[in-house]
Amino acid sequence: MSKAKLIILKEYETTNFWELNSKDILEIEKINNLIKTQIFEIKAHNRVKVKQYVGIVKVNNKNIQILPKIFYKKDYNLKEETNYIIKNLLYMLSYTKKLNIKEADIANLWKIDDLFEVFIYIFVK
Repeated sequence: MSKAKLIILKEYETTNFWELNSKDILEIEKINNLIKTQIFEIKAHNRVKVKQYVGIVKVNNKNIQILPKIFYKKDYNLKEETNYIIKNLLYMLSYTKKLNIKEADIANLWKIDDLFEVFIYIFVK
């Protein structure tokens, strides 16, 4: 079994035309209809724009990771920016007191750029 391709977007960003195919678009339409809200706005040329949503959506063999739009710095590469956003998201979630996230967890996890793996770690421990 091959690992799912990771597509990283921030809220309100649009995918590139080569990231999704027509089969993926059909699945995204099904997801929008199933949850009766529009997480994704379908655009031309097999592209989608993410609405106000943060999380992970699995579409066929792709994981679409949607991060909050809280950070932008031109001299950071995508991996550094993603790590920084995930670290801040974990810090914000720790304040809800609904998840058992400690400072040590944030320190250990902030270099992981896959939000799905971070959530697996949090819920398994």
